[in-house]
Amino acid sequence: MRGVLALALAALLAACAPELDWRELHWEEGGLKVLLPGKPSKSARAIALGGETVSMQMLQTQMAGMAFGVAYAPLPHGDRGALLSAARDVLLRNIAGTLTGEREVEVRGANAYGREFTGEGVVAGTPMLIAARLVAANGRFYEIVFVGRKDRAGRVDLPLYLGSLTLVP
Repeated sequence: MRGVLALALAALLAACAPELDWRELHWEEGGLKVLLPGKPSKSARAIALGGETVSMQMLQTQMAGMAFGVAYAPLPHGDRGALLSAARDVLLRNIAGTLTGEREVEVRGANAYGREFTGEGVVAGTPMLIAARLVAANGRFYEIVFVGRKDRAGRVDLPLYLGSLTLVP
């Protein structure tokens, strides 16, 4: 049944942007499942999160003026709401952006605290849109992010993409 649902979700996303090759990815190391277009590249980098430096593990793809990614890192101690707000602000700064919407969300597969946001900005004179879901659960910080040219963002069902993040044991 889950496989049928994943195929149906991938088909819906493909209909929105046919040039994107959507796949359900089960990232065991990250303890998550997600839909991503194309074959992602893996990387890691040290980031400042909640006043601590942690190692963030990332999977990402880029195509057609759009970038898609999912990542996780150890969750620093402290207020989860403040941590997610700080992570949101860092992502917005990447596109010199301003917040255009935000809401709390539930995340499938976990008793987690999650927040989703959208923002608009400009990079090298190009209007950009960012949409992300940030999650604190299971001792980890998770993020699923879309960044793309504003004129291309309408080709992706962002609620479906962001909602594809599922935490698995």
